Amino acid sequence: MKLIFRLGAAALVVACWLSAGSTPFVDAVHGAVEPADFTRDYVTARARLEEGRSPPPAGEDGNQRAARYGAPQVALLGAPYFIHPPTATLAVLPLGRLPFRMAALLWAAASLVALGWLAISLLAIWRPGVPPAAGLVALLMLGLCAWPPTLHCLEKGQWSIWLAALSAAGFRAFEARRSRQTGVFFGIAATLKVTPILVVGFLLARNRRAAAAMLATVGGALLASLAI
Repeated sequence: MKLIFRLGAAALVVACWLSAGSTPFVDAVHGAVEPADFTRDYVTARARLEEGRSPPPAGEDGNQRAARYGAPQVALLGAPYFIHPPTATLAVLPLGRLPFRMAALLWAAASLVALGWLAISLLAIWRPGVPPAAGLVALLMLGLCAWPPTLHCLEKGQWSIWLAALSAAGFRAFEARRSRQTGVFFGIAATLKVTPILVVGFLLARNRRAAAAMLATVGGALLASLAI
């Protein structure tokens, strides 16, 4: 019965996957050049480089800066212009020194690297102790690249691929009982988006050394962000 349920669920996912047609691929190609979500990070990082310590761009000020930087304007819908933690800006600062189009393409390339890392970690979690074969890594990475949610992340320039790669690497380290690596990977993920900080509750219950490493990583990133 469980096998039938799983096969049915898999068939439903594949049907939804195929129903999207070529649209996700086309949108990913066009969007990777002008990724809306990455634009906010880029504009904030460039503003920080130009003005030093100051609040992130607010509201339409961000769109006005984007126009000056050659970046697309985004629909705010009443939301703040920059919605990531300040520590996320540290990762984008080097790209803020580049023209927007070049920075966007480098961000897309980095996302593909993260996708390869994710594929390696997933295979290692699936078969612990067995080095992932290059062919399987390439096949899984190809499948992940063709998955509509991944294509949407590439289109918008989102952090989600990096969060998935860091989380998978953290879980792989946790399974291998590498406490420090576990905490560092999950800690870095929490500096890019706030949500992964919830993992610290799980680590406190299962591996306090990993939890301490995670909190130390987040704390170190916060201090570096404050200093820079």
